[in-house]
Amino acid sequence: MHLTSGKSMSEAEVNIRYRTYPVLVLNRSLYVILPLMGVFLFWSSFVMTFAVVSSFIQYGPTSLFIMMEIIFFAALISLALLSSDDSVFLTREGISLPFFLLPRFGFRSERQWTDLMTVGFRAREKGGLLKLYFKDGKKVEFDSRYFKPKDLEQMIVAIDVWGGGSDSFPALLEARAHLAGHTLTDGKDKHSYTEMWEEELSVRFGATNFIPLEPGHKLQEGLLTLERQMAFGGLSAIYLVKDTDNKTLVLKEAVIPKEADEELRKQSIHMLEREAHYLSRLNHPGLARVYDYFVEDERHYLLMEYVKGTDLRRFVKENGPVSYKETIEWGRQIAEILSYLHEQEPPVVHRDISADNIILKEDETLSIIDFGAANSFLGTATCTLIGKQAYIPPEQLRGKPTVKSDLYSFGCTLFFLLTGKDPEPISVSSPAIVKPDVPKYLNDLVVSLTQLEQEKRPSAARDVANTLSSWRDK
Repeated sequence: MHLTSGKSMSEAEVNIRYRTYPVLVLNRSLYVILPLMGVFLFWSSFVMTFAVVSSFIQYGPTSLFIMMEIIFFAALISLALLSSDDSVFLTREGISLPFFLLPRFGFRSERQWTDLMTVGFRAREKGGLLKLYFKDGKKVEFDSRYFKPKDLEQMIVAIDVWGGGSDSFPALLEARAHLAGHTLTDGKDKHSYTEMWEEELSVRFGATNFIPLEPGHKLQEGLLTLERQMAFGGLSAIYLVKDTDNKTLVLKEAVIPKEADEELRKQSIHMLEREAHYLSRLNHPGLARVYDYFVEDERHYLLMEYVKGTDLRRFVKENGPVSYKETIEWGRQIAEILSYLHEQEPPVVHRDISADNIILKEDETLSIIDFGAANSFLGTATCTLIGKQAYIPPEQLRGKPTVKSDLYSFGCTLFFLLTGKDPEPISVSSPAIVKPDVPKYLNDLVVSLTQLEQEKRPSAARDVANTLSSWRDK
């Protein structure tokens, strides 16, 4: 994928190569024929000119013959140049097609994503056919055999990001899942894929002048004193604070941009208040408690329990991959917590399940933290992306998370625990590929949890918890 240097994502483009065998043969043939044709044209022009000078033939017929030769030669050159164009450009606005792929006449054809009606995919034994159908009835068909592996995946990703996504075009998921076993990239372009989403999201949500608070800052008329920043980004931040009893707490901060539409601001504030109410009602030993919600200087805050312990990312970094028995037990605890969240009314979607947000407490049990930033408290209300990119399912990247989005992130977390490595973004994760000795039943669970299509994931966290419970004696 090529992102034009120095340009915003609105100007960025993906440039991929696509040329079928017939066009390639035509192009190579023309480049063999053209020199011979040029020699013939030069020779025949010389002979004809000599014949005219010698009065063997009349000037008129000779001139017409030479002119026809020149026109034919120019046509061959044009055809050779046109058949050399094998670039398909995809941008935020649409797709630009080379001459031999045109659904209508022109040297190149520009089609807007708004004109894309549907996407089709037909699987074959080797690869498949990806078809784009436009509102004017025209169709463009791409054969996976004529792509380089990384270009094929970038084509699918670009249509997913810019063209409407797999929510609108389910065939994209079908194509990606089918082609994954044949031609898709081996992960060498993981950075480019991540970069594409991150830049796209920065365009969608815009830059912000949000500045986090400094240590020593006091809130609630001196009742809370900010000790240090734990994390910040986008329109939110996380702080460690102390109250007047010297008790350590966590403070989550969200800012609604002043330049936001007034109606959007009202909706966001209403959502923040509503979500704070829901979160404060949660009471589970595996969740950081939410104590309070308040607004100060137009900034919205959640005051939360501070959970002491080691996050699972640090644990794995220091100790290596987790044993299978421990993975099963920790997975069961995480699934039980997710069951509690998802069975609330309305269901609560965490949206940021990862090893970073799960604490191994001093009593050897797990607790999910960072809960204020999870849920739609900071995500939907402030239009910021919640979750770590490698752990986010396709539907959440497009702003449509469900309870099954947490299951995908949970599967990615199990992958990390088993392998010590982060999974590839937007892909079905199989820990046995990294560690062949991973038991099949554990590998199959991670594969099922990280399916790109929600319908193929387990039906509920409760079912996963029960399955893991039944494995504790293995």
